[in-house]
Amino acid sequence: MSTEHVKACMPLNFSKYQTMNEGNLVTALQALSIYTIILLFPSNEQTALPLLEEGMFRQLRLIVYHAAGSGLILDEETSHTRPPFETWVHITTKRRAILTLYLIHWSYSVYHRLPSFDCKELGFMPAPCAGYLWRETNKVRWEGLYTRWLAQWDGDDYYQWEFYSIEEGVRIGHRAEKWFEDADEFGMIFMAIGKILSPI
Repeated sequence: MSTEHVKACMPLNFSKYQTMNEGNLVTALQALSIYTIILLFPSNEQTALPLLEEGMFRQLRLIVYHAAGSGLILDEETSHTRPPFETWVHITTKRRAILTLYLIHWSYSVYHRLPSFDCKELGFMPAPCAGYLWRETNKVRWEGLYTRWLAQWDGDDYYQWEFYSIEEGVRIGHRAEKWFEDADEFGMIFMAIGKILSPI
């Protein structure tokens, strides 16, 4: 897909996001992540990140805020019970898509020394889920794993904001270590960013 084709597709998503249902909105977030990556890395030969139109990231931010406003936490997560498998997959996919867009913009902003989205805005969300929950595709097995995960955390889940309070030194704190044991690569990226952005 050429960068011209990507640029032609993105305004369509920008103009229609407010009328999308939940399923289409999540799909649009994933597509925008891919489109933005293609715009930033159009070829294997490039030696620098191009400077994109400022309005594009403003629009991305509006879409992210709209998606966040339509819900990022399940009632079952608040009450520490097991949600339906399909519902959990949807909300987790949505959170990961939003976090991906934040990560892309953060990386771009660091490279160009520009203001970035404030990842602390997402501190109220659960931290990225355990890798074994995300990778499981069988509903029955997932239910067993999720029940085990609930018991492990005993109603005191790990949240995004906690990345900013990770302790210095060889030990990073009991809760952080407990979460880290089950984190996948995606979760590790956000733990690292949380540490980079935490006050010294």
